[in-house]
Amino acid sequence: MNSHLSWSHYWRGGAGESLQAHPASPLYGFVSEYFLNRIKAQESVLDIATGNGALLRRLPAEHDGLCAGVDYSDISPQPELRNRHNFARMDGSSLGFSANSFDWVVSQFGFEYVAREPALAELFRVLRDQAQVLFLCHREGSYLCVHSKQQLLEAKLIMASPLFLLARQWLKCHQYEQFERCELKSCMDSLFAQIRLPKESSLLLALLHGVMQWIRDVQSGRYSERQAQQIIHQWIVEVEANIERLEHQLNVALSAKEQTYLSEEFRREGFKAKTVALGEKGRSLAWGMYFSRQG
Repeated sequence: MNSHLSWSHYWRGGAGESLQAHPASPLYGFVSEYFLNRIKAQESVLDIATGNGALLRRLPAEHDGLCAGVDYSDISPQPELRNRHNFARMDGSSLGFSANSFDWVVSQFGFEYVAREPALAELFRVLRDQAQVLFLCHREGSYLCVHSKQQLLEAKLIMASPLFLLARQWLKCHQYEQFERCELKSCMDSLFAQIRLPKESSLLLALLHGVMQWIRDVQSGRYSERQAQQIIHQWIVEVEANIERLEHQLNVALSAKEQTYLSEEFRREGFKAKTVALGEKGRSLAWGMYFSRQG
């Protein structure tokens, strides 16, 4: 599975928001202060790596300027967003827009995934003379990356374990009440013992809860053996997609040096740069970057 497929899988699953959507988050505050509170009703916006349109969803109701959200994966914005804004599958390093098309370019945990040099060239090409840019980017070593590393460890542990093999074996013996004999429960207990779960939303914890629910459903006759096999296959696809996505995220997280380089590139194009290392409760979260070429 490649990154395009893993991210398409993620967005098709209904993901639509990010941390900026929660009012208590410093990411939300940064987006509000430097984007939502500054944009004028008629100004046009390009959202790069829009996902399912979380940033565009936050625009004020009175905003009526052109808005376009692009992403290189297959995205699934809600109907009300699709009716209000324009969405297209497009790589940020090759934008299909005319020069001087946008007053704003924004990106929430997205611009860092794009090939840096061509993406910057395209961004400067489509921006108007008096333009503004807002980025939230993954920060190397941040709490978000540490949590992603934990999830990646869990996902790889799952794929290296006999969990799915034993689940298939269980199908052959469940009608004889031989669940304990096929050792699926022992495998689960072993997995719990081998890894420290960060919180209840852990990938491993969610998967194991799903396995237990599936066992109950098969025992009750809700699913046939064939349906159960399909469920197991789907789980494997989801774990593989998570591994690909998490590895991608960790690889693109910006170091302090890379963040400085990005700011310098904007300064060379006449932008004033404002960069904030966002965090809360003593934990770093992300880079918040605002660039303005207005007078």
